[in-house]
Parts: sequence; structure tokens; C-alpha cells
Amino acid sequence: MNSYSITGMNCSACSNHIEQTVKRLPGVTSCEVSLITGIMNVTGSVSQEAVIRAVTELGYGITVSDSLGGNIPDYVSRLTPSVKPMLTGFLISLVLLLILMYLATGHLMFGLPAGSFFMDRPDRLAYTELILTSAILLINGRLLIKGYRGLVRMMPTMDTLVAIGVSASYLYSVQKIALLNTLISADMTEQAAKLAHNLYFESAAMLLVIVVFGKILERSARGKTTTALRGLLDITPKNAHRIRAGAHRQEGVNDNPLNAAEDVPAAALKVNDVFIVLPGESIPADAVIIEGSGSINESGLTGESMPRDVTAGDTVTGATVNINGLLKCRALRTGSETVFSKMVETVKVALTSKAPISRTADTISAYFVPAVIVLAILTFCVWYFLLNGTMAVALEYATAVLLVSCPCALGLATPLAITAGAGKALRNGVLFKNAESLEKIGRVKYMVLDKTGTITAGTPKVTSVITVSALSVENVLHLAGILESFSSHPVAKAVAAESGIHNADTYGLMDEGMNEVMKKLYSATDPGSIMNITEFAEVTSGGVHATINGHRFFIGNQDYIRSKSVISADIGEICNDMSNKGDTTILLATEREILGIISVSDVIRDNAAESVALLYRQGITPIMLTGDNIFSASGIAEKVHIRNLKANCLPEDKAQVIRELRGKGVTAMVGDGINDALPLTEADIGIAVASGSDIAIDAGNVVLVKNTMLNLVKAIRCGRRTLRTIKENLFWALCYNIVGLPLAAGALSSFGLRLTPVFAASCMAASSLIVVGNSLRIFLTDISEKKLTEDARNENEKISAMGEAYFRPHLNVITSDRKEPAPVHKNTVPADPVFSGFMGITPDSPVSHAQKNTEAETPDENMVHYANLIIDGMVCEHCESTVCEILRKHVNIINIVISHRRNAAVAEYRGNFDEATVKRELSLAGYNLVNVFNDSM
Repeated sequence: MNSYSITGMNCSACSNHIEQTVKRLPGVTSCEVSLITGIMNVTGSVSQEAVIRAVTELGYGITVSDSLGGNIPDYVSRLTPSVKPMLTGFLISLVLLLILMYLATGHLMFGLPAGSFFMDRPDRLAYTELILTSAILLINGRLLIKGYRGLVRMMPTMDTLVAIGVSASYLYSVQKIALLNTLISADMTEQAAKLAHNLYFESAAMLLVIVVFGKILERSARGKTTTALRGLLDITPKNAHRIRAGAHRQEGVNDNPLNAAEDVPAAALKVNDVFIVLPGESIPADAVIIEGSGSINESGLTGESMPRDVTAGDTVTGATVNINGLLKCRALRTGSETVFSKMVETVKVALTSKAPISRTADTISAYFVPAVIVLAILTFCVWYFLLNGTMAVALEYATAVLLVSCPCALGLATPLAITAGAGKALRNGVLFKNAESLEKIGRVKYMVLDKTGTITAGTPKVTSVITVSALSVENVLHLAGILESFSSHPVAKAVAAESGIHNADTYGLMDEGMNEVMKKLYSATDPGSIMNITEFAEVTSGGVHATINGHRFFIGNQDYIRSKSVISADIGEICNDMSNKGDTTILLATEREILGIISVSDVIRDNAAESVALLYRQGITPIMLTGDNIFSASGIAEKVHIRNLKANCLPEDKAQVIRELRGKGVTAMVGDGINDALPLTEADIGIAVASGSDIAIDAGNVVLVKNTMLNLVKAIRCGRRTLRTIKENLFWALCYNIVGLPLAAGALSSFGLRLTPVFAASCMAASSLIVVGNSLRIFLTDISEKKLTEDARNENEKISAMGEAYFRPHLNVITSDRKEPAPVHKNTVPADPVFSGFMGITPDSPVSHAQKNTEAETPDENMVHYANLIIDGMVCEHCESTVCEILRKHVNIINIVISHRRNAAVAEYRGNFDEATVKRELSLAGYNLVNVFNDSM
């Protein structure tokens, strides 16, 4: 993909014409142009020369966009709208316009003196107005030239409408000057004076000045939507203190290592280069610290205000700031490969991409300008030929039609909102990769959550190690650590860390611990031999295996080890006891026997429960899918109040669940590991966490730069606010033109309602500014952690008011035949009504058993039951009261809580629940009973 910087675009028609022209070039696969950022992305085999030539012929400026390793300040300056040249021309034009208005209307409207020089000779006044107006047109001639150039190429833009309107008024007045000279020659001075005061020079000049002023305001306001990206670019590291090649210094960082350093541009760093970072400096590349310690400010990238303490062995990210301490680092990723560079490139692509709703607006805009020109011609013909109006009247109405129409408001409605929404999200640690994701996330109905690394912290700890062989506990942990050190899975990292082995490449000889293992297992006694580790492989959602000095070892969950070795009943019971405590259990084995059992537990993330509550509040159903066992999974689910889960999932299982959910509504998936890559791509929206593996981040449409579940809620709120703003902008733009065009054409002139050309031009400028201002309101949306925490607290209070029954009895445990049976929970009943009959609840599952037991019993009129209802159509508290009244009329209600925000009701009642009657009565009242779930059915 090649990126280009485009200059000279003024409205959506400009960007559309460039886009369509480039798309027609041979070899172009796709082309997207952003009016807001001036960026064009082109994919395909087309040459850069062909693209530049095509765009230049359209009259726009174009340059090849710098790579991220290039001149970032130049790119920042291109993002900042250049209003200074326009402002200079506007101020000069404004002064000339004031003089023109004084001469043309000042003495007539306000009795201001005009001087005998003009009053005695009306032709002098007319020629002076001509000169002043011509000067204003020359100063702003570029706008007129672009407008006519588009008309000649059959690609009219908003500038075309302005050019035609201004030129019509100007040429009409020039023609009147010729008549004026004729009258003066015939000594008809009185008629000539009257004609001199009915010229339209001031109208033409004022129209142009108003349009230019509107463009200045619009461009300045539009620039504010890119402040987030400019802020991101501003923290780009510029220089680095690189240790010179051949400088063999042995002293530590406190011995003035700068003596061995040279200052180079950050872009000149290469992988494995060693560099120094002083306090207060930006880190120039992704690196690992080899000496020193300090605190790193990562707020520019993640939004996290608290600095992170680092020391030797820790990794740091480029563009973060070293607050204190002197660090010596080795570069891991440089240039365009750094996390920061990828973030910038992602934002650039996102701001250039178009949402589906934007393409609809672009289609309308493409036909809008030609339609307005046709309407203006028809207006002129109707007034001049059919209604017998004067040339001046017909021209005035036609000009008003040209000037009142505003394709810019329609074209800016979506891209401005998308840019503002993406900027707001970026400020809060959420990175949208494309505009479509920002639009789609506002429509999410189901949120699929991975457990490890998403709901939990993803940094589990080893809680116990049990040996069931000749090996000691230390031997088991040592061997397990060697195997797991090759894996990036959080559980594997926990085992490796506990064993003290942090890097699979750090050992080469058979150390004492490994010799002890080999002696006990294979009577191997070669303490100085090379440790030969081969045939390593990681089995997704299973475990890992490798061959060490010719002997095969396995480590993983019970299912995986059962397929490789033999698990006795006693060992299985030990594993189940550990799992019942909510721990993750892994086994170390050879092909002949089980060597040891290791249990690992994780902690729930801060704000996880609050985030789940906020998802429910926004009408989104969270579902937890995990490869972990059902015991551990259900314990985590209950703690964070997730009512729908599936355990023991392979990636293909997660993908299948997501496919089924997509048939019911827009589905998003949040994950951070290699196992999540498949389901992330299967979901409508894949949401990856930045601390996860590269493959998961690449698969996601949205990246949570700051790994917290509250950022997930922020992403959704940004998406919803953006989607609402887009709809508001489009509604305003369409309504404005639907009302404004008939008024300008004189449809209501018989009632005294009409628009003059000057007022029409003012309305056009105001229309665009309203769209810009409404889009900027996105930045006022409060999605701070304080606000979200407060909302979550309010939601949890509502949940508490609904009673314990709202969550505890409704845990939806879904199992498959090949997995271990789910634990039978007390009071287990069918799940969330959203999942009634969904996900294939098996006949042998505890859910179904509970269902059968309740069906077998004869309803007791005094027996208390719970019902969970989904009711569509409620929009306010009055609706809640109406629904409550209907339910109390037909059901023996003991207690009921209704929420119109969640389209849900929870009822405690006695006796029978007549669903058919309740559904009919609710339907008559205008509500739809979507589903009922109760324990008496």
C-alpha cells in the first residue's frame, strides 16, 4: 500500500472525484481518500508516477507520504490545516468588501455621505464597484478556477456551485454597466443613476467573502479532530545516544557511558544497537534494559498516568519517557517495526478508511452537486419564462439555490465524526484500526470474553507442585520450567518464572538440576554434556512437548496428557480437587508415566466486575469462552457476574460459538493470546489487548493499548457516541437541504418566505459549521475511569435490588460430550433468556436435569418461582409502570424489578406463569415479550 498527501480538497466531492479517478487507473485494487487528514491510501500494482499525474491533472497537490521513519514534523504540519494564507486573503477581501458595501448601500440605507464624485456621475460609482469586486475575485480566484475546472471535467464540486453563483451575479452586473453607458450617452442621467444602484457587485463579492470565511472556520474546526493523532506524533523520539561500534567499555552506566556514545537520529537505530537513555528523554526504540533502573511514563501510549518502575531485564517501548534513572538498552525493534510506529500507521489507516454509512453519504454527494445545478437552471427558467419575472429576479433565485445547497455538510457528516471518535478513543488507550470497526462497535449485542488475560490479569502464579514419581518437587518444577520457557502462554510463563528459568536460550549445558532429573528417569550421568532440546511443539489449548537429549516430555492439561500418557484414577482425583478450588491444573509426563502435578491460579483484573455490569447496562450480553476447565471457569464467571460461559474450548469451538452468535446480532470478541487469533477473526469485531501476542493484535480490529476491561467499555461508548453523532450529522445535512433548497427556489415566496443569495451563502457556511461543531462534541463525552466506576456502582446497586436470583441461579454452563462433566450447582436452572435453546445444551447437562426435575413436578400454588423476561419496546419509566401493571394483573407477583434500559424484568411470583396471556396483553400495549425464562417451565 502506498500513501499520498493530498492538498487543495475543500469538500467531499473533491475527495470523491480523486478517489474515483485513481480507482479507474490500471492496476489499482483499492483507493481511499480522507478529506479530514488529506491522506490517500492506494493498493495495487499502479506506479506512483501514474497516481501523481492523475491527481495533478485534477488540479490538486499530491506528494508521496513520508514513511514513519521519515520526516514526522512534515507529516504533523500537513495534519494542521493551513489557514494563514486563506486568512491573509480574507482580511484583504474583507477591507475591500467594506468599502464596496459603503459605496453600494451605505448612503442609501444609512444616509452616509458618498461624495459628489460618485453622486454626480453614476458610471464612476459603477466602475468603482466593478474594480473592487474584480479585486476580491482575483484574490480568491483559486476557488473559482477550481470550481470551473471541476465543471469542465464533469466533476462539479461545492466550489463549482459557488463559482457559478458568484459569476452569474458578477456578469449580470457587468452587462448592466454596458446598459448604463448607453443611458449616459443618451443623456438619461436619472435612469442611469437608478440603474447604478441596482447592480449586484456587492452581492457577488459578499458571497465569496462569506464562503471563504466559512472555509476558514471549518478548516480550523476540522483540524481539532486530528489533535489526538498530532499529539501522538508529537511524542515521536527524534534522537538516540547510540554506543559507538568498537567502544569496548566495561564500566557501568554510572561511569559516564556517554563518553562512548554518539548522537544519531532515532530512525538510524538498528536491531541489537545499544543506546543510552537519560532522565527526561524519550526512548527511541522498543528495547530491553541491560543496565540501570528507573521509572517510565507510558501515558502517551497507554493513557496510564502512573509511571512503571523498570530495571535490567525489563522491556520498554519506544516513545515512552524515562522519568528518572539512567538506562542502557539494547534495541529489539526499530523504525516502522516499533509498537509506536505501528500505532501511528494504524491510526493513519483508520482515519483514511471509510465506514459503510460513509459510503452511502459519498454516493449521495456524488449526485448532489449536478442535481443542484440542474435545479438552479430549472429555477431560473421557471421564474423567467413561466412566471414572467425579470432577469434580475430569476437570477437571484437561481443563485440562491446554488449557494444554499451544502454538499460539504453531507460529506463531512461521517468522516468528521469518525475522526473525532477515533481521536477520543486514542486519548483513552483504545486504538481503532478502521472506521468500520468504530461504527460496528456501537451496534454490538454480544461481547465474547476470553478468561485468561482478559477477565483475569493474565499473570498467574504457581500455587502448588506435587510429585507423583521418583522426582523431587524441585526436579518437577525444573523440568516443567524448561519445557514451558518456550511458550508464550500465561500459564507457561508462570511455571517458567517459578522455576527460575526466564529464557529458553540461557542454558546450554546440563546443569546439576537437569542431571538429577535425567539420573532419576533414565540413569543419565553426564554432567558436562550439552543439553539438546529438539522437536519442540505447542499444541493449541493443550500443552507443549519437546525432546531433551533423546527423551520425550509432555506438559499440559488433562485432556492433552491423557492423549499422550496414562492418568490413573488417583491422579485424576488430585487434579479434580485442585480444579474444584478454581485453580488451573497441568501435568508433567513422559510417554510412560505422570511425573508431577502443578496448579496455577490467576487473579481477576481490577474493574472486571464493574466492566461486566456496564456491559449489561448498555444492553450487551457478555459471554465467557475459555480453554480452562469448567470448575475454574464457573468460579471466575460467578465472581464477575457473567451468566453465560463455555469451558474447555478449543479455538475452533470459540469460533463456532461466535458464528452462532453472529446470526443473532453483532458480536465482538476480546482476547490476547495465540489461541484467540481464530475467534478474533471470526467475530464481527476482534478486540485485542496490546500486551498480548503479536498475532492476536494483528487479528484484532480494535486494540486496547491499556490492558484493562474499563477500556473495553470506553471503546463501546466511543463507538456509540460516534454512531449517534453520524446519524445526527446526516439528519441535519439532509433536513437542511430538503428545507433550504425549496425556500431558495422561491417555493414559499407567495407567503413572504424567501432566501436572498447573501443569506443563502451564510446558511451554507453555517450548515457546515454545525456539522463540525456537533462532531467536536464527541470530545466532551465523559468516559473517565471515575465516571465509569460511578456508573458501575449505580448499576450494581440495581443488580442488588433485583436480588440474588438475578445472577446465581442463571449460570449458563455449556459443555460438550468430549469434556469432563460440569459441576452441578445448587439451584441451577436454564440460562439467560438470550441463550434459551442456544449453544446446544445437552440432555445430560446439569441445566437440563434441573429443567426436567421442575417439569416433572406439579405446580404448587404456594411455591415461589423466579422469571427472567426480555421485553422490547420499553423506553422510559412510564413504560416500566405499564409493564409492571400488566404483569401484576395476570401473574401472582411477590416482587418485581423492571429495567427499560436493559429491556429486562425479573419477577418473583407464586403459582403459574401464563406466558401466552402475558405476551398477548403486552403486545396490545405496544410491547414485545421476546423471551421468558423461569424455573416453573
